[in-house]
Amino acid sequence: METPSTSILLTLTLTISSLVLVRSGDPDILSDFLIPPTLDPSTVTRQFFTFTGFRNLRKANLTGKTNALITKATKKEFPVLHGQSVSVATLLYPPSGINPPHIHPRSAELLLVLQGELEVGFVDSTNKLFVQTLRAPDLFLFPKGLVHFQRDQRRYLGKGLCN
Repeated sequence: METPSTSILLTLTLTISSLVLVRSGDPDILSDFLIPPTLDPSTVTRQFFTFTGFRNLRKANLTGKTNALITKATKKEFPVLHGQSVSVATLLYPPSGINPPHIHPRSAELLLVLQGELEVGFVDSTNKLFVQTLRAPDLFLFPKGLVHFQRDQRRYLGKGLCN
């Protein structure tokens, strides 16, 4: 038979546990955007909100490569993204190239095919494999925390954009 103190202790433990789980997500920022402590807020201009790192993609050389060339704009490369819960990456796939199986434990990935034909896929938590062939401008979602990949299907350059 359960005693009243055991019931109270169990209820208290479950309540505290659920509160801890609720606090485990990314916190919302309390301002429009965050400015790194190394930057004087009075010097923030439109340049702070602009990322030009993708301009070099026009010069990318994929000759002899087998893996996709990934160029990221995350909070590391583009500090204004800090606290915004968003990032973007471009992927250039050499002919028959691959973005090897990988995982993003804290976010989903949305892939927009810009050029070429890509075979994409992921494995769910029951070990079921989902594979799809995409052509520009198809869009595909890789659910959060699942192993996924992309592979160029043709002998031509493939391009994608991930968010």
